[in-house]
Amino acid sequence: MAVEAIYNHMKKRGIKKIAIMTGTTGFGKSGRGELTRLAPEYGITIVADETYGPKDTSVTAQLTKIKGLAPQAIVNWSIGPTQVIALRNWQELGMTNITFYQSHGFGSKKNIDLAVGAAEGVFTPLGACNYAEILPDDHPQKGVTMEYRRAYSTKYFEPVSSFGGHAWDALQLVVQALKAVGCDHAKIRDHIEGIKGFVGQHGVFSFSPEEHNGLTKEAFQMIVVKNGAWAFAD
Repeated sequence: MAVEAIYNHMKKRGIKKIAIMTGTTGFGKSGRGELTRLAPEYGITIVADETYGPKDTSVTAQLTKIKGLAPQAIVNWSIGPTQVIALRNWQELGMTNITFYQSHGFGSKKNIDLAVGAAEGVFTPLGACNYAEILPDDHPQKGVTMEYRRAYSTKYFEPVSSFGGHAWDALQLVVQALKAVGCDHAKIRDHIEGIKGFVGQHGVFSFSPEEHNGLTKEAFQMIVVKNGAWAFAD
């Protein structure tokens, strides 16, 4: 779904020639698999396919190769410090004329701060908990995301991130099941598979025995870093 959100945004902007950079972790490998699998469906050609390790301290070699191929955009797919290193190297190499997309693993304002200005104008698909304050008042997630933000920032004195939002969603679903059916594993599973319209931090979840993701593509919005904060992308 995150790849589809990125590719739909590219299609709207007329981007057809891209480079991808992915970490060699499980997250990076799964992202690379979806990026390459779905590209033909969107008329996108991947002209460079670079990888790097989770402990690498520079990706200038990969970016230098990409620069010579002149893609319209770069998609970086990783978590942790390397996704920030990639941005800083991109800026240092004077490549900001090439549109930069991050995966949904970029969903923490700490990453914006660590990039020290290099994240400005970067696109990323994110769930609602990251940008609760700019949701319209009639958005179905407005109330639950704003309450989570208030509670989290009051306790931890820092901004919320995607990752805490995922944990909140998972825990709330399990607690709901425990209250309804007790501690039997099979009953917990059956209960969760019957949940419809659960309003969470990352979307409105509806499950079934065949559908364990629970979300639709509307759960992701394309976000851009603007003035050091999240904003809705055009």
